[in-house]
Amino acid sequence: MSEIIDKLQVTPDKFQKYLAAVSSAKSLISVNDSILYLNDEDEIVNLVEEIPEPDEDNFLNVAIENEQTEFLISYLENLEEKNRLIMILYYYEDRTFKEIGADLGISESRVCQIHTKIIKELREKFKGFLNAK
Repeated sequence: MSEIIDKLQVTPDKFQKYLAAVSSAKSLISVNDSILYLNDEDEIVNLVEEIPEPDEDNFLNVAIENEQTEFLISYLENLEEKNRLIMILYYYEDRTFKEIGADLGISESRVCQIHTKIIKELREKFKGFLNAK
């Protein structure tokens, strides 16, 4: 995404507005006004059908989601083992703080404190990650 934004020399917000405008324009074109063209495989394609819906997973949304997922994985991999285990047990194993505390030999409130600290730090780092983009 950043390569496209750099190439167009626009801000990320402006780029998102462009995508929204294209998507809105799609709804204004009637079926009779559809534009047909030949693609690289010499197939007749309706241009209107090629414009993605804003909610649809397009390459840009997938790329952004993948980047965010990689950031989260990297963050979790770099946590201390006990902290990483707390996050895994809570979010992936659906364990309660009480259960996690019993498994790790610490109190439920300590698990809660650690979890809160990790989430706060993650939010701050994620904001920095997004602002860097």
